Amino acid sequence: MRNRIVLIITSFLFVAIALMMIYSKEKVLNEGTLIELETRPVDPRDLLRGDYVVLNYQINGVNFDKDFGTVSPGKEVFVKLEKRGRYWEVKKAYPRLPADTGIFMQGIIKGGGRFDNRVEYGIESYFVPEGKGKKIEEIIRRGNKDKITVEVAVGKAGNAVIKQLLLNGRPYGFK
Repeated sequence: MRNRIVLIITSFLFVAIALMMIYSKEKVLNEGTLIELETRPVDPRDLLRGDYVVLNYQINGVNFDKDFGTVSPGKEVFVKLEKRGRYWEVKKAYPRLPADTGIFMQGIIKGGGRFDNRVEYGIESYFVPEGKGKKIEEIIRRGNKDKITVEVAVGKAGNAVIKQLLLNGRPYGFK
């Protein structure tokens, strides 16, 4: 009897955690500010994760000014974004979420120098229907007349979720 109760409580906790994760992503998708990010070519391969596309963005490269403080891999960063033309770009990086108004994305520093550090935001991979990832990668790599961009929802706390891929500004249909 006692083992059954422990099993039921444990199962309930796992379901509750999964539902909280889903709820937090859905909340950002529904209430977050939508921005469009320009992609950059990258050549991924991972046979164990299924069919997905690795995305690289212009905003992954961040120049940290002297006001930022210590720049080290693994450190949290909040990047203020500014719309320039159609796409959003990095304006300034902060070590914590400022009280400023504007759009901020939370990321983790992956590089180790002050200039052109790589920052990842948790939106660098996107799972796609079986057999479609290679075609998207080819479009990104070619970068000629067709352009893949990404529509991202950004929450008030800086968390970001990919809403959809866009081909030449229109939702990408997986045919």
